[in-house]
Amino acid sequence: MADIVPSQTLEQKMTEATKAGESTWTDDQKTCIRALADWAGGKHHLPDVKPFGDGVCINWYGAIHTFDFDQLTRLVLIAHRDKVRMGVTNSGPGMIKITAFCRTGPDHLHPSLQDLIAEASELQEGKAKP
Repeated sequence: MADIVPSQTLEQKMTEATKAGESTWTDDQKTCIRALADWAGGKHHLPDVKPFGDGVCINWYGAIHTFDFDQLTRLVLIAHRDKVRMGVTNSGPGMIKITAFCRTGPDHLHPSLQDLIAEASELQEGKAKP
C-alpha cells in the first residue's frame, strides 16, 4: 500500500489505496474495513488493509485473547454485530492474519448478536450443539 500516516482517516486510507492502483474497495470490503477499524480501537490503530478475495485482511502483531486484553472476544462480538465473517490464521513471525468477509446477502447470512446470545444461553444451560 502507499505510505499512509496514522493520522489519515479510514476514507483517506481507502482513497490512497485506490489512487495507488492497488484496489477499488467494494461496499462489502468497506464494511469489513470499518468493522476491523472498530475492533482495532479506532482508525488510527488499523494496520495496512489488503484486499483478500471478496474481503480484506490485515496482519496483526502479537496475540489476541479473551477477557484481559479482550481483542478476541471483541472480534467475535463485532463480527456478529456487523455480520462480517472474521478469521484468524497464521501470518509471519509474531503476527496473525485477520481476514474479514461481509456476509449480508441471502446466500451468506451471518448470525446476528441475538443469535449469538441465544447460542451462549444454550451453552450456559448445557444444551449446546456438539
